[in-house]
Amino acid sequence: YVQIIMNLINFISLNLKIDVIDVHKDVFERTEDPLSLYPYRIFGHYNPHGYKKITEAVLRGITFPQ
Repeated sequence: YVQIIMNLINFISLNLKIDVIDVHKDVFERTEDPLSLYPYRIFGHYNPHGYKKITEAVLRGITFPQ
């Protein structure tokens, strides 16, 4: 189900020429222990370390004007 949603988001964003930052790919797939980014290792909101990693990925994905 998640892959269907991701495919739809990718399809729409490509057609509308909207850049997408895929934090799942950029953060969670690159993290050896993705549950370490959640408090008590339970899916939901992120812990401070998780928010830091996601923030870093978002900032890398943003193009700032010169």
